[in-house]
Amino acid sequence: MRQMFAKRASSFAICSFLISLPACVILPPPTAPNPSTVSGDWNDCLAAADYAMTAGECAVIATQSQTDRELVLNIRSVADDMGTLSFTKVQPSTGDPSKVGEPIVVEAFLGIAGSRDTTREQRLVAAVIKRLRQLQGVEWAPTGD
Repeated sequence: MRQMFAKRASSFAICSFLISLPACVILPPPTAPNPSTVSGDWNDCLAAADYAMTAGECAVIATQSQTDRELVLNIRSVADDMGTLSFTKVQPSTGDPSKVGEPIVVEAFLGIAGSRDTTREQRLVAAVIKRLRQLQGVEWAPTGD
């Protein structure tokens, strides 16, 4: 009788544990279309890229090119995929200090053509967009994490 009770008790405990698992699921970070266009301040692109590295589990290896309309960063993911995170200003700045934000195209590329890590790319772009929006028109902003 005791053995039967012990088996039922352990079965109940296992079932209770298995039923509770879906409630403990960690939701994946948000993603965004790749490439995406966002209104932001051009001078905040490096800060947004730095912020996005955590979300994308990546690191900036080098600056590939930087002009007044384009910024391309070489990056490496935690999965050892090499790639780029690029920012392109859609139109030249007007020089009007009252104008806040300008359209910036953000694009990420990780891996090689046949095996791109599109999920990580979308996470990077989403994090960049989030940070550029937080920084638009201000000198600094808390990360909100």
